[in-house]
Amino acid sequence: PKELTITNLQGKEREYDTTKTIQIEGGELQGVISGDNVQAQVSPTGEAEEAEPGTWKVRIGEITLTGEDAGNYTIKQPEYGEITGKIKKSQAELVIECADKVYNGQPGEPKKVSGLNTSEVKYRYYKKGETQELQESPKTVGEYEVEGYQESDGNYEAVTSQKVSYKITPKELTITNLQGKEREYDT
Repeated sequence: PKELTITNLQGKEREYDTTKTIQIEGGELQGVISGDNVQAQVSPTGEAEEAEPGTWKVRIGEITLTGEDAGNYTIKQPEYGEITGKIKKSQAELVIECADKVYNGQPGEPKKVSGLNTSEVKYRYYKKGETQELQESPKTVGEYEVEGYQESDGNYEAVTSQKVSYKITPKELTITNLQGKEREYDT
C-alpha cells in the first residue's frame, strides 16, 4: 500500500474554559493518486497539553482512511507536537452590588457577587449621573454609582462591571435630656 500524509491539521483557537479539549480543523491528504476515492477520518477533538491559555501540542486519536480505494493506502500518523492549538484568555464577567446605607462616616461597601477572574476587585466611584471619577470612595450623604474592575489574571482578560447605584442617606439624630427651664409665672 502507498503511504499518505495529512497536512494543515490544527487545533482550532478557542477561549479558556478550564478543559484541555480542543476542536480539530483542517487536514488535507497528500499523495492520493488522481481519481482514487480516499478520505481521512479525523477525530473532531483532541487534547491540549494544558488547559491554561497558551499554544499547546495537541494529541489526537488515530486517523483512519475510508473510501472505496482506502485499502490501497496507509496513513502516516502525525507525530505528537505536529498539531498545535491556541487557548486564549477568556472574557470574564464581573457582577457587583452595593447596598444603600445610612451615613456613618464610612464609605459604601461594594462587593463582588460573581465573576471568574481571580485578581483583586478594585472600585471606581462617581456622583450619580456624572462621568468624572471621584478621587476617593464617598462617605457623605448623596447618590452615587460604583463600578468594579479587575486586571487580567492568568486565564481571564481584564474586566469592568456595570455601574451600580447606591445612596448614603442622612442619619437620624435624637435629642435626649431636653427639659424646659423652670421659671416664675408671668402674665
